[in-house]
Amino acid sequence: SSIFKDWTALLILSVWGLASLGAMCFLLLKMISSVSERSDSPDMENKDETLPRQPAANCLRIFGPFQAFDSSGNDIAKLFTPKLKETFMMILINEVYYQKGLTSDKLIEHLWPFSPREKAQNTRSIAIKRIRTILENIDGLSLVFEDNMWSLKISKPFSCDFIHFSEIISSLKKNPNQKSKADQLIELFEKDLLISLHRNEWLDEKISLIITDTISLLIRFLQNNHSQLNDNYIIKAADLILQIDELEDQALKFKLLSLNRQKQHAKMHSEFERFTKKYESLYNETYPLGLMEILEKKEKMAEC
Repeated sequence: SSIFKDWTALLILSVWGLASLGAMCFLLLKMISSVSERSDSPDMENKDETLPRQPAANCLRIFGPFQAFDSSGNDIAKLFTPKLKETFMMILINEVYYQKGLTSDKLIEHLWPFSPREKAQNTRSIAIKRIRTILENIDGLSLVFEDNMWSLKISKPFSCDFIHFSEIISSLKKNPNQKSKADQLIELFEKDLLISLHRNEWLDEKISLIITDTISLLIRFLQNNHSQLNDNYIIKAADLILQIDELEDQALKFKLLSLNRQKQHAKMHSEFERFTKKYESLYNETYPLGLMEILEKKEKMAEC
């Protein structure tokens, strides 16, 4: 009887174990299938066209949190101290966006402005050496000193979202009516530009100019193509611009007109009221246009 009970218990445990294993396998297969379906979907492919979401080897990302991956796909962002990151970003932005190198004096002027000359030179040399050591782990990216300028040598397989961003800007400057490029620009800028970096006066100025370029190109795209765009798209683009510059009235005008067409009158009035209050608090004067005047002018422009 005792032996029978033991065998019965063993049989029950075995059946329970097999059932549990089967359930785990089923869940695992379902998860794999789900991941596969998501990766094959057109929406995911469109997202990946702008900025890969998964870590990649030889990759640098500066939109949103700073990320850096070496040739083996290891996250090496922690190797960049705030000052190293600041130094590297000055060189990267000047190289990629302005196609220029930076002199040692320019680096010292903005990174170590209050240090004695000799100490600043030594500190700069140490920073450059550390950056070069970090970049040795990334294929296709190296820091060089040529013609008295610090610059980057960039080649495949290295990739960077800021390089992609700069290519989009360059393309839109040549042809401002490319919706695919405007789509990519909006998606990238939604991630926030360099917001996590400690910035000096030089970086602030350069980033401000880049943001101005971006807003100008998006406004021109809306002006040239608003009649072919749906209102939800216009509102999304306008919202992004207003998040960057809350007093950009051209973006506001496009948004108000789209809200009016969608008959979202309460939201339209509140948006206009919010804008005019901020305008008055900043400039200490009343915004020169009324809501109806804006709508009439924009409607006439839309008919042209």
